[in-house]
Amino acid sequence: MASIKIVKYKIRRGTDSQRRSVVLDQGELVYTLDTQRLYVGNGVLSGGISPASKIHATLTNVSSLSNVIAEVNDIVIANNVFYQLTSTNYANVSSWVNVGTKVDSRTIQYNSNNILSIGLSSLSAGNIDPVTISNGLKITGGILQTDYSTKSLEISSNKLAIKAASIDEREIASSTLGNGLSGGSGSKIGLLVNPVTFSFSSGVLQLSSIPAASLTFASINSSWIGSGLSYNSLSSTIDAVLTNTDNSTIVKSPSGIISLNTVTPVLSTEWSGVQVDSYGRVSAIRSSVFDTLQGVKVTSALSGSSLSGVFTGTSSPSSGVVVLSSANPTIFQAVSSNLSGGFMGFVSLTSAGFIAIEGSFTSRSGKNVSRIAIPVYTY
Repeated sequence: MASIKIVKYKIRRGTDSQRRSVVLDQGELVYTLDTQRLYVGNGVLSGGISPASKIHATLTNVSSLSNVIAEVNDIVIANNVFYQLTSTNYANVSSWVNVGTKVDSRTIQYNSNNILSIGLSSLSAGNIDPVTISNGLKITGGILQTDYSTKSLEISSNKLAIKAASIDEREIASSTLGNGLSGGSGSKIGLLVNPVTFSFSSGVLQLSSIPAASLTFASINSSWIGSGLSYNSLSSTIDAVLTNTDNSTIVKSPSGIISLNTVTPVLSTEWSGVQVDSYGRVSAIRSSVFDTLQGVKVTSALSGSSLSGVFTGTSSPSSGVVVLSSANPTIFQAVSSNLSGGFMGFVSLTSAGFIAIEGSFTSRSGKNVSRIAIPVYTY
């Protein structure tokens, strides 16, 4: 049986600086006591080469990499980032290269704590799947945009705005319209009026008719009231102004109705004469209207019986003749069949008579007339 011998074998050892000063034979091993690394000589390089890379203790500061005694391809985590030594000069920080995860710096970046994050303003429409967007959004030309109706909306100063003259009856709901308006929800908007009272002419609202008893006193402007009427704001009434009238012939009832007095007037005080208008028409003049005229009384009986005497005022009139005397007659006298000329009033004639007028008149044709006889009949 073969004998077993236990041999204690020790390899060359020393500090790392000592190692670097010696060219080791091929396969010769050396162990550094200070860095605790194993090296194998190749007969060429001083200090040999390390047969394996080493992961060093984690650092908090990248600048501390210069203090790490490392060999090529060694890895150190500094401030959450992997660094690998790419040259023999470990004291030069630039010899350490970031070998962490490679990212697209346009969108992904390391923040101040070397934590991966999305870069500010780095995403574009090209990073968004079109199927992930819907109502109100769209991607056009690689740009994320608002999807809107160009009929009523537009982009103004990079802001979405309502296009001028774009809102019509379609956009306005009929439920939003209040009293006096109709339309909306697709129908033209207009005024809601009573067609019996109002109508439209070329699109302009006009009054067709006024309903009975619809116009009140408050609706009437006092400036509309002219001569002969009075605007009474206290009693809310419009009153007739009765001026220069004879109250014995024109009266107003308690209900406000104007009418002729039913009492028979006395002719001597009611009638002041006759007048001839520009057309030659003769009519009686009431003394209440022409109370400034001064008349000449007519004698109650005249002598003579000829017709010419009646015209000249020198003969008695026949039955049923009204006689006026003086050059400017202002009072006339109706003489009945019994020649009771002293009674001046309404006379019932028993036969045809005349109203005889003597004075100076001008007809419509310009002819001077001094005598006029007007026949009077009973019927």
